[in-house]
Amino acid sequence: MSDQKPVYAIVQMNVTDPERFMPEYAMPLLQQFMNLGIEPLAATPKPDVIEGEYDRSNTVIIKFPSREAFDDWYASDAYAPLKAKRADLSDQASTVMLVLPAFEIPA
Repeated sequence: MSDQKPVYAIVQMNVTDPERFMPEYAMPLLQQFMNLGIEPLAATPKPDVIEGEYDRSNTVIIKFPSREAFDDWYASDAYAPLKAKRADLSDQASTVMLVLPAFEIPA
């Protein structure tokens, strides 16, 4: 039994070509996730901003089974063309990708 814990990726970006983004990037990415057991949890261009300022056009939260699963997917040959497509369809200078471990209550 694995003791690996889930991690959550939060991605914020400014999409520069929304007409192409969904069919050329988001939908193929979703298919990859489904094939690998990766779970998109939330995605929206317009989150409810409670505090601060939001200056991106897209935010996504994705659950990965482990940090190793995230690293393997992110570096994979299967994701490489989609990573290039994301760079083509968004402003890379504004893109932020964070990986957070699952929260554990301290003992």
